[in-house]
Amino acid sequence: MKVETEQLPGSQVVLSIEVEDAELAASMDRAYRRVANRTAIPGFRKGKAPRSLVDRYIGRSTVFQDALEELIPQVYRRAVDEHQIDVIAEPDIEILQLEPVSFKATVAVRPKVDLGDYKALRLPLEIAPVTEEQVGQELERMRRDAAPWEPVERPAEMGDLVTLDVSGTVAGEPLSQDGVQYRLIEGSSSPVIGFAEALVGVAAEEERDLAFDFPPDHPVLSLAGKSFAYHVRLHEVKAQALPTLDDAFAKGVGPGYESLEALRAHIRDDLQKQAESVARTALETKGVDALVAQMQVDLPEAMVRHEIEHLVQDRLEVLQGSRARLDDYLRESRKTEDDLIEELREPARERVLRSLAMLQFAEEEGITVASDDIDAEVEKQVEQMEQADADRMRAFFSSPELRESFGRTLLTRRTLERLATIVTQPKPVDLVLPPSRPARRRRAAAQEPQPETETTSS
Repeated sequence: MKVETEQLPGSQVVLSIEVEDAELAASMDRAYRRVANRTAIPGFRKGKAPRSLVDRYIGRSTVFQDALEELIPQVYRRAVDEHQIDVIAEPDIEILQLEPVSFKATVAVRPKVDLGDYKALRLPLEIAPVTEEQVGQELERMRRDAAPWEPVERPAEMGDLVTLDVSGTVAGEPLSQDGVQYRLIEGSSSPVIGFAEALVGVAAEEERDLAFDFPPDHPVLSLAGKSFAYHVRLHEVKAQALPTLDDAFAKGVGPGYESLEALRAHIRDDLQKQAESVARTALETKGVDALVAQMQVDLPEAMVRHEIEHLVQDRLEVLQGSRARLDDYLRESRKTEDDLIEELREPARERVLRSLAMLQFAEEEGITVASDDIDAEVEKQVEQMEQADADRMRAFFSSPELRESFGRTLLTRRTLERLATIVTQPKPVDLVLPPSRPARRRRAAAQEPQPETETTSS
């Protein structure tokens, strides 16, 4: 086997391969046996007919094609292994000639990534201050969560909880539900945009017909061009009886809160931790952005195409990603498959670049995850669990697939933590020595003790 390699732009390699006659002959022998075993030739049992009859009934070209289908992938894989080529996609094979057999394999390879001087990157950790307004909003949320719902003798208002019977048609399909409890939330899209607003002003035991017609160009695709008709009968209106924000309320929230001020302090502390977590996540994102911005890489198109496929599958996750349902999605979204691919190209490219930057950074920093690391992390998660729950969690993470996925997650976390540590280090200070002063050196030299000399007198 003779192999020549050529580097192409876009992290591609071309292998020009010439097959030796002995390899072709051995492959032809195997092909004749395979073809003879599956061909009925009069007067012979399968597999026993001589080559001349196989050629007459089947044709030598058919046997030759069978031999090539076995031979070329084997020769290609051997060439890749011998030349240590890190391929990342299936090759594009072009047969150049048949005597001797030679072919060209163009394949995408893992690109070389240069992160530049990433250790010089510096980014600020910007933690947003916690305001008293935020503390007040959280207190109000807790107050509403603790407030009971009580019947009121008035028409429904936004924020109320109503009980109603609903019947009608939804996009042509019949609907009937009794005793539905429904919260009136402004802007809600459940069951359809405008439904909550239409119930404002409806009193107990009052009936009302509601109709919603959406234009074909409505931005919400599930509503575009569809009609919704409801007949509702409202039975009851409830509103929340909000408790007073005082020490008694704080004590009712849980143990450890002896006063409203103690509850406020706890809320403030939680919000501070959340702000720090948000700032840390933002810093990590900016750190990866900075890596990508200065990274040098010849990105192969095959990696982008592969990531586009992943993004399509993510978008169709609810639909199980079947081809028929992809067609349904394209029809409903008024797009062609080319439109979808082009729409996802830049997000896919960005994801590939970020992944390459992270992997290269982890490699250069020596960040790894071993099996023992996964075990230790699992034990951290189960240490507060009951024994039965802990055993189930350990069994859950015994699956090789789940351990591999968990290992990738752990590697990502360690990589981001290390990156955050680097970009938040203080900048090194360059020490500048004062200029030399020859005069001072001369004065110092003059003050040094001089060697004694003998004197004589006559």
